[in-house]
Amino acid sequence: IFNYIRDYLDKAGYKIKDINYFNSVVGGDLDNIKNELDKLIMYKIEDKVINNDDIDKICIKVLEEEIFSLTDAIILNNTSKAINLLEEFLNKNYDEVYILNLLAGQFRFLFQVKRLVNKNKNYNEIAKILEVNPYRVKFTLNKLYNYTERDLLNRIKMLAEIDKNIKLGIMDKKLALELFILNK
Repeated sequence: IFNYIRDYLDKAGYKIKDINYFNSVVGGDLDNIKNELDKLIMYKIEDKVINNDDIDKICIKVLEEEIFSLTDAIILNNTSKAINLLEEFLNKNYDEVYILNLLAGQFRFLFQVKRLVNKNKNYNEIAKILEVNPYRVKFTLNKLYNYTERDLLNRIKMLAEIDKNIKLGIMDKKLALELFILNK
């Protein structure tokens, strides 16, 4: 992805100061990357150097990428940050069930990484098995030391129960997400 971004900008005669930041904002979908780069190229037509402020002003942050921040806050027991992020998502009119499903996907990923670590796999082996970027695995490993497989499975089960209760009309969507964040 980074090579694609660099090549695309080089062909247009542009430079980007922080390619990692750009990628963290727009995600890994190549169509979305191209669209966001095109917007930045039009915006920076005068000086042709793209910085983080430009990215913040012009690019649309992808929820799938933002959900990493929410998951991190939950895993690190930073409940105030997690609640604030949830409020921010809801203010942007993100659907609660969609947020719930993204969280479930993240916790499944955390469980898979933890299980493979417990089988003495290194982060490169885990990345290959799960078919993800090794950086994502390495970044995830730092957060999992205080959690057991059982802890992560309990979180996944809790998310499944919340999903069921929302669909049955037993729980309010927002309240259910808040309770999940507060439950340690």
